Amino acid sequence: MTTTPQRRPATREVHPVKNSTEYADHTDQLVSFFAERMRSIGIHPAKAAAFEATGVLVTTDNAHLCSDATIETWQEVISDWNGRQAA
Repeated sequence: MTTTPQRRPATREVHPVKNSTEYADHTDQLVSFFAERMRSIGIHPAKAAAFEATGVLVTTDNAHLCSDATIETWQEVISDWNGRQAA
């Protein structure tokens, strides 16, 4: 008789950040860094600009997780970028 090994439930300790402002100064730098890398590897510049404005890469797979304000900002940045290119 063979037995199937029992899977242990995934557990992960969550450690709250004691001082969240400790990282705030670096967030803008990281977002800018990643936006520039996005442009350098060929991701559409409008999407990189929207990422830089929101800090989120909105996709069809994750849009339902984003706030209405994030989606609105994302769409505005894309529209503005496209409008500047058409002018």
